[in-house]
Amino acid sequence: MVIMFCWGFHAVERRIFWPNHPQSFHTKTAYEDTLTISKPGALWGKLVTMTSRQSPPAGRTPARPFPLTLETTRVALVHDWLNQLGGAENVLEELVGLFPSAPIFTSMYAAERMPDSYRRWDIRTTFMQRLPGVTTHHQKYLPIYPYAFERLDLSDYDLVLSNKSGFCHGVQTRSARRAARHVCYCLTPTRFLWLYDQYREREQIGGATSAALQPVLARLRAWDYAAAQRVDHFIAISTEVQRRIRDIYHRESTILFPPVDISYFTPDPAQPVSDYFLIVGRLIL
Repeated sequence: MVIMFCWGFHAVERRIFWPNHPQSFHTKTAYEDTLTISKPGALWGKLVTMTSRQSPPAGRTPARPFPLTLETTRVALVHDWLNQLGGAENVLEELVGLFPSAPIFTSMYAAERMPDSYRRWDIRTTFMQRLPGVTTHHQKYLPIYPYAFERLDLSDYDLVLSNKSGFCHGVQTRSARRAARHVCYCLTPTRFLWLYDQYREREQIGGATSAALQPVLARLRAWDYAAAQRVDHFIAISTEVQRRIRDIYHRESTILFPPVDISYFTPDPAQPVSDYFLIVGRLIL
């Protein structure tokens, strides 16, 4: 198998060559919904096409269609939290590059812990910004995030793009007057809720604490599921996340692989090519 990546929302290409595999590039699969894009306008057209293929949940009235042009569309970006750097922030940086005038709504922001370039962004936080120690110990406040995001009414925008691995898909996008179209770029359904056993082991949560959390987790799962039903369209980062979205939220999604900065790592031409692959990353389920 050979996998070649040239990813970024601005320039995207993915090819898979795997003989006789049912999801090889030559077959008609969701991989053909990944794309080659040379400019933001091309991604905009693809985004419109992808979301038009999906139907909203049963009983949900569809939001109004996208305006015809990228320039006239009012876009809001939503991110879970801005106090640490990871893959989610790489995605957010690409979204900001695509929509530089869009405000970023997030639960809280620790400017001193994030790149200086973020200070030029229009970042708007919730009341959680004022909670003691939230930027250094944000996990302790997990039950509060749903309430914080649900208080954000973004219905005056045309398009809301949530970059979700936590609770930010719970923003309100419909009011009595207006309805924004909400597209969720789902990194994963919330691990803390749906993959709790792995999360508990990683965070070393004790038995008594875990038992006390169960009623809270049940309420949060119910909220998380309901919030997912308010999303107009889901985009998944992989086939595995697409499966999780279907199994947990009972929603369909389109796959759009996340950005990979292949220029950051440059092979040494003096070294011979060996018969192994090196994969480096954080081990997070």
